[in-house]
Amino acid sequence: MKKQIVQPSRRRTLVENITRFTERSLRSVTMLAVAAAMITACDPAADHVLSGEEKEADMKWLFSIFSNNYAPMEYKESKEGMKFAELKRLYLTRAKRTKTNDAFYRVMYQFVAEFQDAHTAGSIMPANLPDQAKIAYLGFNGVRDGSSFRVTELFPTISKTDFALQVGDKITHIDGQSVYDYIDANLTPQRNVGSPLANKTMHMYNLFTRLSLNYPMPNKDNVRLTVERASPAPGAPKVQHVTLPWIVRDLFDFRLDQALVKATQTDSKALVVKDSETHRDMQIQILDQRGEPMSVSSLINPFRGTPADILRSFKVSTPTSIALSAADTEKKPDPVGVEKLKLERTVPANAISIEEAKIYPSYFYTIDIKDGKGKVRGHKKIGYIRIADFEPRDTEEHAIAEMRGTLNKFHSNGVTTVILDTATNPGGSLSLAGEMAQLFSSKRIQLPDMQFALNDNWLMQIQQSSLDVRTSDDQRERMRRLYDKLQKEKIEGGKRLSKPYSMSELFSAGEPNYGVEFEKVVVLVDEMNASCGDIFPAMLQDNDRAIVMGTKTMGAGGNVVDHTFDQAPNGHFAVRQTESLVVRKDGSYIENVGVTPDVEFDMNSALQGKYAAALTKAEEIARDKTLTNRSAAAKRKAKKNGTYRDAKEDADGKMAGRNSDVEAIESDEDRRVRRQGGDLLTAPESEKAGERRAVENAGKAAERALERARRAR
Repeated sequence: MKKQIVQPSRRRTLVENITRFTERSLRSVTMLAVAAAMITACDPAADHVLSGEEKEADMKWLFSIFSNNYAPMEYKESKEGMKFAELKRLYLTRAKRTKTNDAFYRVMYQFVAEFQDAHTAGSIMPANLPDQAKIAYLGFNGVRDGSSFRVTELFPTISKTDFALQVGDKITHIDGQSVYDYIDANLTPQRNVGSPLANKTMHMYNLFTRLSLNYPMPNKDNVRLTVERASPAPGAPKVQHVTLPWIVRDLFDFRLDQALVKATQTDSKALVVKDSETHRDMQIQILDQRGEPMSVSSLINPFRGTPADILRSFKVSTPTSIALSAADTEKKPDPVGVEKLKLERTVPANAISIEEAKIYPSYFYTIDIKDGKGKVRGHKKIGYIRIADFEPRDTEEHAIAEMRGTLNKFHSNGVTTVILDTATNPGGSLSLAGEMAQLFSSKRIQLPDMQFALNDNWLMQIQQSSLDVRTSDDQRERMRRLYDKLQKEKIEGGKRLSKPYSMSELFSAGEPNYGVEFEKVVVLVDEMNASCGDIFPAMLQDNDRAIVMGTKTMGAGGNVVDHTFDQAPNGHFAVRQTESLVVRKDGSYIENVGVTPDVEFDMNSALQGKYAAALTKAEEIARDKTLTNRSAAAKRKAKKNGTYRDAKEDADGKMAGRNSDVEAIESDEDRRVRRQGGDLLTAPESEKAGERRAVENAGKAAERALERARRAR
């Protein structure tokens, strides 16, 4: 089949989102979402048992995709110690030994996982028919809470009163293994994004709910969990052991049951039918004799069988090719702006909302500045913007205009510190991220470089962009010049990757935001920031425009190209992979490295409190006079050069710093002070402890001398 070529008229597609599977995993809050969290492939999985020859052909297809297109091959081999030739031999042997299609697909997933790449992922889609895939589950969803799993939701088919676990309970061990060790042993080999912490966070969604095509089915009937109770019964221990059965169902039946039972609980009066050809959702209502919509709950009669049986009895098109979920026909409009933000973030009581900010919810508020005794000595205004992703539901032009308007309002209202909350940002449009970074500087910023895989995918895409009459002439000219350079490099041959090219050769980051700058910009990040969620804070860091706070980002440092239309010939396994690498200002890669925060803070610890603790920490940074955008940059540079000394330097270092300031004073008294300090700095180590107080006094004397000199002038 023809390879999928990204539409050249959409700039955002030059660097796309992290794989949809990861993004959906991040945002899944219901079982229906988890069950449907599969990357869409061109064709469903094979409906027959694959032969040895078919498996070998599919594996060789997979090897060729990586050999021809995977940009970071040499980088992975040198950094991670990966040996591509050895992996091919190993996994071809494993594939031939598999007995079932499911086992074969899992071998393909394992091969892809060896590259430890967030953008690179396999996908296989079961036909929406019975007997195509199995699902194993315990009956609940949850999230990472430190090194534990915290239950956040029970399935619709699970009793809320009789079940052994309740929302808020934390699972610390699984069959005697810690949650982290269990994930590393059972799940990470199937999907590895290259960041140990991100692997843990992501796999919490697959820990107790697994599809047979993606993950091994449990090899035991039951699982023993060590649980910290959120609300233990009176007299009961806080830590308890719970044994639950693994429930293994046909995926088709499971999804129908979940949808219909949820519909009965919400008394929904409609079902959603996903058309198998157009993939669009259609609402179906069942009318009674009066023509009134019947609630779904009234359709389910215990004498008629299971919900799945009932659904199959409906004469709706082809019943076995539909997917259903509950629909609320009287659904209220979704909240927007700050009201939507309040569902997942703590908003200060004195916050003033920017009503026009619909894409990126924003507000500003005032905090007190107190002295050492707790007395209020002043105030500071802080602005907050939530950037959940870089793929707005509106045009990029509208998104940039909204952000510019928000910053202008902040500036006109006296905001001095802006908090950019990008935590869990999975990426999106590179051009949008670049233009947005430019809004935080009154000078033109330096964009990162990119190295492109010298393959037909990139050359065809860039050539198409250079010929697209719907694109402005200057953009087409950029693409034409870049195409000529890459074509020349490819003809010369011998290299997988191009030399680095500035992103300014791909797009314009727009004009500097003249006259609108802030004392500090604090960017919140965590291990689930990926792709442009990595690149955006890197751009602000590299241009000394922000203080990054949180945990190291995922390290998805390239772009993803989707090969779903160029799938394995027999089993229809599809793959998407990294086909370029982003290069930072200092020449380092983001891939598998991520962005290291200037101020470390465990964002996960703030999750349960809707990130209130993270906001408090950001306010501390706003109050700290010694920590600025530039001082954070100087600290990063010193760390890289090995010359950084932290705030706990010994008294010798403090004295040396004071002496450098005192050199500006040319009085005899000042020189005497410097000599006194210098003598102490060269004192033997055994004498220093007793003389540190003298050093401090000498420094203070020098400061007084400096002040006298200034007054004399």
